[in-house]
Amino acid sequence: MPFHRVCRVLKNNGRTCKCEATHEYAGRALCERHWNNGRLTKRQPADEVYEARRRMRALGEIPGICNVVLSAVVNKSITSYKDMARLTEQLSRINGDISESELCDIIRLITTTVKLRRTTSKQNEAGALNTIGCLIYDMFAD
Repeated sequence: MPFHRVCRVLKNNGRTCKCEATHEYAGRALCERHWNNGRLTKRQPADEVYEARRRMRALGEIPGICNVVLSAVVNKSITSYKDMARLTEQLSRINGDISESELCDIIRLITTTVKLRRTTSKQNEAGALNTIGCLIYDMFAD
């Protein structure tokens, strides 16, 4: 008989949830109801709920930031990497949802994307940018 993990959330009556855990967050097994599509329910510790919701807002901002910075680079092809980093930092400060480590990852990925763009031919450019954009989104979605 295979081992099934059980949700580790205390319900309002003080008992633990008996549902099968399908997700995991911060080392805690969660059922589908308490996972709540990544938003977590209010029955979780407050710091975990805050972090999960901040991360979801940050994930919503990342594609917009990448789009603005890459379009600025396309419009002005002599943009330096420091200017790209400054622009990314300014855009991330607008809502303030992106953490410092996520900001460093975004800057690193944007500069890598631009380096790749500058070394590819015009025929391969669109495909390369789309592939890297998908990789960026998948990397932050995990």
